[in-house]
Amino acid sequence: MNDLDMVRAVLDDVPEPAPARLAAGRARLLAAATTGGGTRRPNRRVLLPAALTAAAAAVAAILAVALAGAPAAGPVTALGTPQSASLVAKVLGTAARVVAARPVTEPRPGQWFYYRSVDSATGQSTQTDDEWITFDGSKSAYFGPGGQLTTHIGPVPRIKGTDALAAFDTSITPLTSYNALAALPASPRALLAAVDAELARAWSGQDYFGVTGKATTKPQREFAWLGLLLWNAYAAAPPPAVAAVYQAIATIPGVSVDQHVTDAAGRSAIGVTDDQGQTEILLNPATYQPIGLIVRSAGAKLAKPAPGYSLSSTGALASPVPMVTHTYGPQTSSIAIVRVSEVSGPGQR
Repeated sequence: MNDLDMVRAVLDDVPEPAPARLAAGRARLLAAATTGGGTRRPNRRVLLPAALTAAAAAVAAILAVALAGAPAAGPVTALGTPQSASLVAKVLGTAARVVAARPVTEPRPGQWFYYRSVDSATGQSTQTDDEWITFDGSKSAYFGPGGQLTTHIGPVPRIKGTDALAAFDTSITPLTSYNALAALPASPRALLAAVDAELARAWSGQDYFGVTGKATTKPQREFAWLGLLLWNAYAAAPPPAVAAVYQAIATIPGVSVDQHVTDAAGRSAIGVTDDQGQTEILLNPATYQPIGLIVRSAGAKLAKPAPGYSLSSTGALASPVPMVTHTYGPQTSSIAIVRVSEVSGPGQR
């Protein structure tokens, strides 16, 4: 037994928080992620509605460790077959053509956006959340306990230099996501070369949990970074740039698609993955906009203190604690954005 096993099990007996309790922590996490700064942490790499209080945040971190360390039981979906490369080219080629036909519109930095998300996970009830954020990420809002609308205001991140890709890596907001997309080259080879250069500068070996799980090879890191970029451009994205990203992803070795996926809201979707379905970015099959993420695990062995013991009562991790190992079956965590719209201010839909 080691310290990591104890950390994984520390919240096994914590009851699931009520939705109102989750809202306040979610907004704090969102505000922290949108203002940038601080040290890099895996969960900060994904700017999305995440129902987290302090306890729920710890649960998410434990889940991320468990999923990343859990052995895969082979392909989770029927992907990775010899015909997958041609299917990927066909699906993402169509996606690129559909997306590229849209007009280019860039919101002003202070424009408010409303979005509704649905979260689901194995063994937990589905949560639906309504939140607001400005395009530059300086303000966010949510309904807290008692239905009170709470708005968080922070400074617009001052990012050194003008490199749009570095700016995105420094502070993830809808605006930096838009600018990073717009700065990418159009050709797949040049686009991936630009991504590789940015990864060489900024990659620190972290998991992009919720997007690609553990990215260990160059193709996986390329997919991870581009998937993260697409997901965080939910408010607005330059269509030609999104089309170019789809065309580039189609050339990345190991990428597969599944045209029969269901997102957290029960909608049909197209899954795009680089690990045979263990983690997927979900696209709307009509508009080809990113609409969801899925993370799957074959299961894991976790440990928690034996009856009559707790970590806190024995000096946290300072003293040995008898542990009991539990085996958990397949786990799935999914999030879907079901609505995004420009609004005049927080509270509007």
